[in-house]
Amino acid sequence: MIIFDTVELNHGNAYNKETGNFTAPLGGIYVFHLQSFCWSSASRLGIHANGGLVCVYGCENKEESDCSAIVRLERGDVINVKAEQLIINRTVWSSSQGSDFSGFSGFLQFAETSELEGGGGFN
Repeated sequence: MIIFDTVELNHGNAYNKETGNFTAPLGGIYVFHLQSFCWSSASRLGIHANGGLVCVYGCENKEESDCSAIVRLERGDVINVKAEQLIINRTVWSSSQGSDFSGFSGFLQFAETSELEGGGGFN
C-alpha cells in the first residue's frame, strides 16, 4: 500500500492518511488521479477500488507517469493506491521527501440521487 501522508485538502475527511484509504462518504461517480516520479528503474503503481485494480501505470528511471480512473462507488467503498511492482532498492518519490512529484487526488463528480435530500445527482 502506498500512503500519501501529506494531505493538502481533505473535505469531509474521506481520506485517512494513516491507512492510505479513501472511503466514499456517498454513493456516486468519483474521479481519481495518481501521479508519481520514479527515481530509479521500473515501477508499476495502481489505483484499487475495493481490492480490484481500476488503473495502473508504469514508470522508468527518472520519469513521471500518471493515470486516472472514473469509478462508480457505493457509500463505504474503499479506494487506495498499491505498488504492483517495485524493483528492490528502487524509489518512488513522495511529498515527504521534499518533492511534489507524487500525488493522489479524487473528487465526487455526481452523487446518487438517493444520497441527496431534494434530488440532484443521478440514478
